[in-house]
Amino acid sequence: MTSYSSQLNDAVSAWNASGVLVHELGHALGLLDMGSQKYTIMGTHNLNTVYKPTISDIIGVNTIWWRDMKKLYILILLPLLLLLGCSCSCVSTGTNVESLTSTASSSDSSKITEVVINGFPFLITDINFLVAHSDFIIVGKVDKALPVVRIDAVALGLVEGIPELKKNVSSFQISVDQVIKGDIVPGDTIRVDRNGGLAEGINEIYEDDLQYPREGSTYLMFICKTEFTEENKYFMYMFVGTYDGFSEIVDGKILPQENTSIFQSGTSIDEVIASVSKVVENS
Repeated sequence: MTSYSSQLNDAVSAWNASGVLVHELGHALGLLDMGSQKYTIMGTHNLNTVYKPTISDIIGVNTIWWRDMKKLYILILLPLLLLLGCSCSCVSTGTNVESLTSTASSSDSSKITEVVINGFPFLITDINFLVAHSDFIIVGKVDKALPVVRIDAVALGLVEGIPELKKNVSSFQISVDQVIKGDIVPGDTIRVDRNGGLAEGINEIYEDDLQYPREGSTYLMFICKTEFTEENKYFMYMFVGTYDGFSEIVDGKILPQENTSIFQSGTSIDEVIASVSKVVENS
C-alpha cells in the first residue's frame, strides 16, 4: 500500500517543489487559488512551470498588506522586481520599475521615446476582494485629465533603497456624484493617479493594456487610499486592480473594461450598485 508521504512526494516531483512551497506561502500571506490563471504562482495549473512569485503575485500581496506593510514592499518586493528586471503597475502603491524595450521617433520637430513596461495584470475575480480593498466606492465624473508629469519617485519619498526612479504619472480630477463606501460625500473632488502616459518626450506604455478614464465620462470607481501624503504629492489615491478600478456608465448601464469578469457589460447601473452595496453592508 502506498503511504501518504509517498503520494505527496510523487505529487511534489510531478510539479515543482519550489513552486509548491511558494504557492503555499502565498496562501499564508492571504492569496487565493487562481485556477488556470497564467501569470501567477497561485494558479493551480502552473506548479510544474512557475517556481517563484510573479509580478501578479507581488501585486496581490502588496494590495493585501499595503496599509501596514509599506516597508515590506520597499525592502523586499521592490528589490525583487529590480532583480527580475521587469516592472509592474502596482495596484495600490503607484511604484514601478521601468524596462526600456523600444524607442520610436515621432514627427520632424520632436522625438518621443517609447517605454514599453512589461507589466503583468493584477486580475480580480471576486467582488468581495474588490470591495474589501476599496476605501472609496463611488460614482464619479472625470472633470479633468490633468497634464501627465514625469517624477523622480525616490526624491518624492515614494520609493526607497535605490538612487533614482523616474516615472510618468497620469492624474484625473474626479467629482463625486454618489458614495457607496467611504468617508467622502457627494460634491467632493478627488485626484486619482495612475502609472504611465506621455511626459517630457517619454511615452510609457503598459503591455497589460492599462486603460485610463476619459475626461467628461462618468464611472463606477473603486479607489484605494495609500499611506502617501501631500508631501509625497502623488499616488495618495489609486484605482484598485489593473482593470476593475473603474467601469464606465453610459445610458444607465455599466460598461466594464474588456479584461474584467466581475460585472456583466450592459447591466443596469442601479442593479450593479445594489449588488455592491449589499457586499459593503455584509463586509
